[in-house]
Amino acid sequence: MYAIVWTVRPSRCREADGAERPIARTDEREATIAAIRDRAGAEQRKQAVRAKLLAILGGLPDYAGPLLAATL
Repeated sequence: MYAIVWTVRPSRCREADGAERPIARTDEREATIAAIRDRAGAEQRKQAVRAKLLAILGGLPDYAGPLLAATL
C-alpha cells in the first residue's frame, strides 16, 4: 500500500530562540537558478549546494568498512 503525502512549505519558520521569521530565500534561490546559462554554471551551482549540504550535515562519515546491516 502506498500513501501520497502532500506537504506545503511554510511561509514562516520558528528559530531556536522561539521567534518566528519569514522565509525569504525562495526568491533568491529562483533568481540564482534562473541565472544558470551553461553547463559550467550548473556545475558551480551543484558544487555550492553540495558544500552547503555537507556543512549542514557535518561532513560525510569517515568509516569505509562493511555496513553490517541486520534484517529483522
